[in-house]
Amino acid sequence: NWADARAYAAWLSRRTGRRYRLPSEAEWVRAARAGTMTRYSWGDEMKPRMANCRECETGLPTPATSRIGSFPANAMGLHDMLGNVGEWMADCWAETLTALPTDGRPHGRPGCRRRVVRGGHWASPARHLDFSTRRGVFEDVRYTRFGFRMVRELN
Repeated sequence: NWADARAYAAWLSRRTGRRYRLPSEAEWVRAARAGTMTRYSWGDEMKPRMANCRECETGLPTPATSRIGSFPANAMGLHDMLGNVGEWMADCWAETLTALPTDGRPHGRPGCRRRVVRGGHWASPARHLDFSTRRGVFEDVRYTRFGFRMVRELN
């Protein structure tokens, strides 16, 4: 769940002496897009063996989570930003993107219990992997199709 992902970031930060955290929604989109303005980081059409989803023609023997790096990296060298597992964001859920901060910080509000999940997962239809798809999920939900990606701060 979301709290487990945050606890892992705190543990990893203590263990390594470097600061790790969940990405903001804006940071994740920028990294996933990798400079593109297309529906997916590789173009506007779903292509075989580019991501892990229900309709992605993965070439894998069974529909399930795949190893990181099973599919080509995007232009920033990041693997599996779309598909495989939905990724928890630091942000509190907002119905519209206009409510989000414009400086890349995560959206927050007191008493928030729903968080953002981005990227789709291995059982998602291909249309849920595009950059416009986002979900608001209660932060205590544990779901085998959700995971997380850490950001390591450089300063």
